[in-house]
Amino acid sequence: MLQEEPFKLPDRVIDVAEFERRLHNGEKLMILDDLVLDVSEFYIVHPGGKFVIEHCVGTDIAKFFYGGYSLEDNMLPTPAFGFRHSNYARVIANDLAIGRFDCSIDGSAVSLCRLRDDLDNKVNNLTRSFVLETLDRLPRKNYKTYYPGMKHLTRHFWIRNMNNPKVIRHYTTCNAMAPRFYNELIRLLNDPSKVNTFDRSILNSDDNNRMTFTIKNYKKEGGLSFRFFETD
Repeated sequence: MLQEEPFKLPDRVIDVAEFERRLHNGEKLMILDDLVLDVSEFYIVHPGGKFVIEHCVGTDIAKFFYGGYSLEDNMLPTPAFGFRHSNYARVIANDLAIGRFDCSIDGSAVSLCRLRDDLDNKVNNLTRSFVLETLDRLPRKNYKTYYPGMKHLTRHFWIRNMNNPKVIRHYTTCNAMAPRFYNELIRLLNDPSKVNTFDRSILNSDDNNRMTFTIKNYKKEGGLSFRFFETD
């Protein structure tokens, strides 16, 4: 079996401010894990087409690189599956890397968590929310039950099982799917006359010891989502 090419972290550090400034100045940069990639020339020869690269400039592409998401064909009757990039793609990424990304100011802390099965919110046979809680039950930076504004919209978190740490899953936060938030919205949808009784304590954005993520069942046998839904 071909050994996976490891990513090589450059000595040069690029923080969020520099990354955004260089984007503003017209550079085509993107993030892959902790790498900052300069795709100013590569996007023209990208095997998947330059549209994909152009669309992702300025973003973290890990969810596409590892095949967790597909950028195209998601409106078809059958959901599109992502493409897990090859070892050769990792070699190319190392060649494109110009620095390692430092998001310690705006990012979230890394910590060990437990799955709180008792707090699951199974919306239906295709959608389920699950809660992770820090092992020491202490709050962590940017772990929140509610993210205000647009700052964290579509930002995702890496989640891995420490029994198999090489496998990383990417999950995006979704305020409305957190169990308490979701139940409150359903209550008001069932009786709109009570909209003024919305429980605003849900909008607390203080750092927390819990995070809620939502998973969809793509019914791909052997996949993570399949196991979440089919092994209850």
